[in-house]
Amino acid sequence: MFEHIHPAFRDKAMASDEERIALIRSDRWIGHPVANAGLQKLEEMLTDPVRTRMDSLLITGESGMGKTMIIEKFLRKHPQREDRVSGTLKMPIVSIQMAPTPGEKRLYVQILDALNAYTPSRMDKDHAAMLCIRLMREMGVRMLFMDEAHNLLCGTVQQGAEARNTIKFLSNGLRIPIVCAGTPEAARAIRQDVQLANRMHEITLNRWRDDENLQRLLNSIMLSMPLRRPSPVNEPRTRKLILAMSEGITVRLFRLLEAAAVQAIRLQQEHIDFDLLDTGLNTLPLVSMSSGEAAGDPFAEFYR
Repeated sequence: MFEHIHPAFRDKAMASDEERIALIRSDRWIGHPVANAGLQKLEEMLTDPVRTRMDSLLITGESGMGKTMIIEKFLRKHPQREDRVSGTLKMPIVSIQMAPTPGEKRLYVQILDALNAYTPSRMDKDHAAMLCIRLMREMGVRMLFMDEAHNLLCGTVQQGAEARNTIKFLSNGLRIPIVCAGTPEAARAIRQDVQLANRMHEITLNRWRDDENLQRLLNSIMLSMPLRRPSPVNEPRTRKLILAMSEGITVRLFRLLEAAAVQAIRLQQEHIDFDLLDTGLNTLPLVSMSSGEAAGDPFAEFYR
């Protein structure tokens, strides 16, 4: 029964309408080939032996394509912990969101904030740099994430150059990989420093197209939906409509199907089809995500 639903969610199909709607609206991770490749690359970088020059990574894509989702997924797998022997806090990965006006001291202060360190307002950049390096070593930091890397193009030319030099300094001094994420403009910002660009692998999250990858994604999403009837979302005209309505943006696609699933329950239709999507064009809320892509991990990970 309910073979169109993944086993982890089948028992939810007989829950009340409100319980099922709450499940549909909850955040959950559903992988796809590019995202999974990014996670695999991050794992490799985290466990690579220490070398003089560590490989780094740049993840680019339009807003809403899932860059932050990948980062947060990886952070959840490698959380901070307390060392039972020393009683000190260990933080394998530090994650910051690059400020709109980058600069050397600002970058250090952001990292110190992520480390939960006290930063006096009058602390100069040399003191901030030394404190940052010392704490990152003491806390066993093995990777630094920098989201919104396209902000390297904001501010003055000097501020951008200072921020790029700081990224290189941290990578070289601590011998850790740096992971940057941002819009396609982030690639242009990184390439302004040849040395930094040469050590950066790049993964690009492109808009979805009508191909096998989209079909797999739609099937995976529907496996997590506790609708009592199968949804023919991969019928050609339905798939094309979903693609058109979401404009190929990952978060919009997820939100569209979530809204459609909720409507299918409330209408007692119990499945998503072309007619539901077509007649609901003006009522289904399409979410334009300018930042902070949704992320989460539900009851179990069932798609890799």
